[in-house]
Amino acid sequence: MKPSNTVLLVDDDVDFAVAMRTVLESAGLRVFQAGDPGTALELASSQRPDLLITDLMMDGLDAGLEFIAQARTLPGLAHVPALLVTAVGTRRGYDLRPRDEKDLRAMGIQAFLEKPVPSTELVATVQRLLAERGNIRRSGE
Repeated sequence: MKPSNTVLLVDDDVDFAVAMRTVLESAGLRVFQAGDPGTALELASSQRPDLLITDLMMDGLDAGLEFIAQARTLPGLAHVPALLVTAVGTRRGYDLRPRDEKDLRAMGIQAFLEKPVPSTELVATVQRLLAERGNIRRSGE
């Protein structure tokens, strides 16, 4: 039986990824980490995470969104929720932040956070996304 509350974290900023992983593991989540979309797709295929968390810009401008789209083509991952965490929400005259649910859907994500992310906000967002998917273990289980 697959353990619940499994997160796949994709970010090429090793220090930030390690910090996020530490916060998520402290919250009781099982975290798999990758530094690039290719490795992340392999992990997604083998581990079938309950949640995807990815940076936007890695090896390309929209590498995170492309990763999410590709991951959702894998068996069992078509409806896995995704959280985009990026430092480029508003840079160089562009505003990449989703304004509403319609923007989130257009991006193929369920939530968006800007770096640096307070640990309490990260954990709350992850728990909300997992609860919406029905993956949070209730007390006593």
